Amino acid sequence: MADVTAMDVPDGYYRGYISLGVMEHLPEGPQLFLKECHRILAQDGVACISVPYLNFLRRLKVRLGLYGRPGSENMPFYQYVYSAKEFTQLLKQHSFEVIARYQYGGYKGVKDELSWLSKVFEWPQGWRLRKWLMNSKWLNAHNGHMMMYVVRKAQT
Repeated sequence: MADVTAMDVPDGYYRGYISLGVMEHLPEGPQLFLKECHRILAQDGVACISVPYLNFLRRLKVRLGLYGRPGSENMPFYQYVYSAKEFTQLLKQHSFEVIARYQYGGYKGVKDELSWLSKVFEWPQGWRLRKWLMNSKWLNAHNGHMMMYVVRKAQT
C-alpha cells in the first residue's frame, strides 16, 4: 500500500490519475490529496475524481436537522459530502480546471436517504420502480450519490 498524499514519484510523473471515493475520508479534508494529485499529474494529464454529492435530499435532511452531529462520541468522522459549487472551488484552489462533472448513483442516493423505500422494492412490482430509479437521468442529476469530476491542471 502507498500513501496517496505522498507518492514516491517525480513531479509530473503520471498522465492519468483516478481517485474513486477516497479524498472525502481524511478528517483534515481533501487538500493533501489534491495537492499531491496536482504535483504528480503531468501538464497534459487528466484526473478523474469522485466524491460524495450533497444532493437535494441530503441538503433537505441537513436543514431539517435529521443528521447527527459529526465528530460526537456517537458519530465518529466517516466522510465529507460536497456540493458541486464547494468541490469545484476546492479544485480551482488547487490549480485544476474542470473539464466535466456529472452526478451518478441516483438510485443509491435516494435509497440511502429514504430507507423506507427498501420495503417498497420488496413489493411484487417493486422491481419496476427500482429499474426506473436506476435509469433516471433526472434522479442522477439531482439526487446522485456521487459526483465525478474530470480535471486537468489549469493552464498558466
